[in-house]
Amino acid sequence: MKVKCKINTLTEREKGYIFGFYVGDGNIFIKQTTGVYRIRFYLGKNEKEVQEHLKKILLKLFNKLHVYVDRETTICIEIHSKEFINHITTKVSKDGIKHLNKSSKDFLIGFIEGLIDSDGYVKRNYVEITTVNPKLKQQVMKILQMFKVKVNLRSYKYLTKNGEKIGYRIGFSLLCNLFFPVKWKALAAQTAE
Repeated sequence: MKVKCKINTLTEREKGYIFGFYVGDGNIFIKQTTGVYRIRFYLGKNEKEVQEHLKKILLKLFNKLHVYVDRETTICIEIHSKEFINHITTKVSKDGIKHLNKSSKDFLIGFIEGLIDSDGYVKRNYVEITTVNPKLKQQVMKILQMFKVKVNLRSYKYLTKNGEKIGYRIGFSLLCNLFFPVKWKALAAQTAE
């Protein structure tokens, strides 16, 4: 069954958010011989506000979402749509945005917000985006520099079965009043209680 994707119903910021979230915590599976085109978004089970925000945006694209508990601490949102996957793979890869210079300011802001909500850590007014991908690290830093946001880059080592690797934490203040990730809004709401 062909699932229609209403991508033009989204704002540029919402598109950026979805695509950034995919880059941070999504995956695509394609098996052309059987016609399977699947994208999955993974979220922390306790991140209710992020789940609701992502679902709200995705429901503008699709009438129905398949949401289930994937592991003890993880929720998965699964969509089968060749058209949606084509939109995503045309614009981004796991290395980041393919044509950065052609992206609007709102798309870039949404992209960073999606990365924060998928692969970020927020404490008070400070955020860190964690990645092990050096190309994505460079692009995130470039986007933040385009917005004149001061960046604090830290690297860390971690072990894999193939040996030691390097990961990156890209930190910056949210007081620049450009980025409003759901994680930050949820934290502010908890603090106010």
